[in-house]
Amino acid sequence: MRIMNFALMFVVMSFASSATAETEDFKAYAGLPFGVARLKILESQLPGFVSANGRTSWDSESIAALFGQPVLYPVVRANSVKGAEEKSWNIHFLFQGADDIAVRLPLGNTVVAHPLRGAGTFNSALKNWWSLYQATAISQARSDQYPAEIEQYLTMMLASRCGKKAPVVKGNSYLPSDSGWQIVAAISGTESIRLAMQKDAYLKTGENVSMANQPLPSATSLPAVEIPSVDGDVAIEPIANVVPHECFYVRFGSFSNFLWARDRFAHWGTDFRNLASARSVDYRISERLQEQLNLDDSELSRILGPAVVRDVAAIGSDLFLREGAAVGIVFEASNSTVLSANIQRQREASAARHEDVSLQKVQLPGHRQPVSLLSSSSNRVRSFYVVHGDFHLVTTSRTIATRFLDVAAGKDVGLGGTDEFRYARHLNSVDRDDSAFIYLSDNFFRKVTSPAFRIEMNRRAKSEAEIRLVQYAQLSAAAEGVRADSIQDLVDGQYLPAGFLKRGDGTRLEIQDGRVIDSLRGSAGSFLPIADVDVTLATKEELAAYSKFAKEYARVWRKMDPATIAFSRIQEGNRERIVMNLHVFPVPQQTYGLLRMILNSKTSQRLVRPADCLVMVEAEVAFGAFGSVFLGSFDSEIPFTVKNGLVREDSSTFDRHPFFMGAPPGVLQTLLGKEFDVAPGEYCELNGNGFKVGYNGTKFSLASSSRKIIDRANAELSYEKAERECQLRVHIGDLANTRAVKIAHAKAWESNNKICSGNSRFLTRLAS
Repeated sequence: MRIMNFALMFVVMSFASSATAETEDFKAYAGLPFGVARLKILESQLPGFVSANGRTSWDSESIAALFGQPVLYPVVRANSVKGAEEKSWNIHFLFQGADDIAVRLPLGNTVVAHPLRGAGTFNSALKNWWSLYQATAISQARSDQYPAEIEQYLTMMLASRCGKKAPVVKGNSYLPSDSGWQIVAAISGTESIRLAMQKDAYLKTGENVSMANQPLPSATSLPAVEIPSVDGDVAIEPIANVVPHECFYVRFGSFSNFLWARDRFAHWGTDFRNLASARSVDYRISERLQEQLNLDDSELSRILGPAVVRDVAAIGSDLFLREGAAVGIVFEASNSTVLSANIQRQREASAARHEDVSLQKVQLPGHRQPVSLLSSSSNRVRSFYVVHGDFHLVTTSRTIATRFLDVAAGKDVGLGGTDEFRYARHLNSVDRDDSAFIYLSDNFFRKVTSPAFRIEMNRRAKSEAEIRLVQYAQLSAAAEGVRADSIQDLVDGQYLPAGFLKRGDGTRLEIQDGRVIDSLRGSAGSFLPIADVDVTLATKEELAAYSKFAKEYARVWRKMDPATIAFSRIQEGNRERIVMNLHVFPVPQQTYGLLRMILNSKTSQRLVRPADCLVMVEAEVAFGAFGSVFLGSFDSEIPFTVKNGLVREDSSTFDRHPFFMGAPPGVLQTLLGKEFDVAPGEYCELNGNGFKVGYNGTKFSLASSSRKIIDRANAELSYEKAERECQLRVHIGDLANTRAVKIAHAKAWESNNKICSGNSRFLTRLAS
């Protein structure tokens, strides 16, 4: 809002008569490729922007954003002169040319500087500007309000052009630095990985790009999990039998569950992002995937769906939805004629509506049956439609479509025919009627850790990083008034490095109709699926990278570990209770500190939660002694204040928070130390980690911030038989009608406020 107000005033002021003046507060030094200037601006030159408390309501970044050409790459520092009559700022910036430069101030008057010549004064001014600029870039990246890759690009580009050393710009990796989490980071492509790839892409030269001429190595080979034998018949849903066994599998059981899960997961994702994310960048993943598959969730489909669709499953061979994934939707039809007509009608309408979209019949390898392909050249639309009996598959991947027909023709076993899936269904019976059942198989993990997959995954991640570099380079050229119609123009203008166009795999980037396109993979966000890229050769660097990955993966994960997650929903009046069951076997305990404490043994007991208990966690753990440990918290109102957009709890109330920790007698003594060595039935004083009081009971040992909370928990806690054995249970109550909801709303507001501010700064950065 402040930027908008200032912009309006600036437009109005621009119509006022302007006076030209030369001042000591504006100095410029000529040089190449840029000159350097410093402009001092006073608080009185920003009228109307002083708040009621007398403090200026503008920060240095806002002031820097006001100036267009000739001001390039500005950085602002406040002057802290003791005894000064008013606040002032120095704006350090670059400019081009050696003629007089004029900058218009908000009041309408224009200040002029005549560039001075002299290597000494120029180098000193450039050094000062660069010191401030890189410090500001590093600080901004650490603040994590928008993607750090912008600051990294600018500092690398400007360092190269000005003969300076680029600083190390680090964003937020969102993951711990231990080796186990780094495996997750490598597979999922976190921001730290993206920054590293962007940096490598910018620093490469024609000489250090090797060609892909080496054969692929053998895949990392881990022993398969020994699947326990299952006696008797196990019910398997028919749709699982047509799914390729190397695909991930999300089964919904009905069309209404499919719609519920899609809407609910999208809502949860937004809520979680708003609470946990430091910024919000909408990559339109759901919309892009829907456009690529050409599956329109219209009201018509919501009405027809339950009548014509018996079961639905989402499948795929990777999870890179942001870049472009190999995914698909399988429908089991109760009325194939109506479903097929609906899907075909949507595809024909899309082809007729868009000039760049074509609808054709194609042959898949090893199959005579032609299938329908709806596609565009950039892969914005890429949708294969395959039918086998009552099973209809719509997928982005040629490989998944082919494998679907392989299974249908009996050339390979489907997911439902594998022993491990039979065991998974033994643990999570079809009769449970889960709203969503997620299964990640041994073969899925083997696929995503294979050399061909890993090499192409890294290639397209680098391609995406290069596309972003081109986009930032285009903006930088435009800011400097330079026309660049091709990537070669950007290289010639030094906005991109000299070796940028060379790639080891023979592909290239192009600018088509203003969009940056990968010649093989298409546009970012709808890349050709990894499964559909034929990788047969690798570079020496790619072989070395895979060897390092394979060794680390084998060290962390001793065996492939299939996993299941089942969601069920229970309607309770006007509320919906969600139950999630997670099963991973085996757990890589040697890697993660928390998991090292969780025992492989399970318990068939669970705690009866005390009334008004908002959160409860139970786990079978080992602390030298073995037993069940639990953490809980009663509902309570938590006092807080809001100042300068930040929510702060009243620290004086922390010791009164109603949380507690407990375990069978003997376990807490091992965990909390000798202070707990008191006779049964007695209390003790504790010193640390928020626990002030301990109680050594005959049923439970308890620790909390007060004796009152211990007595309350001890009176209400008891065990009951659980519906199933497990190692870890987590219960989170509904916050909506609790006393703690106020601070939850405040924290959500604080996060959203930070996100809005970050987005504004992000757009301002791109605009400037």
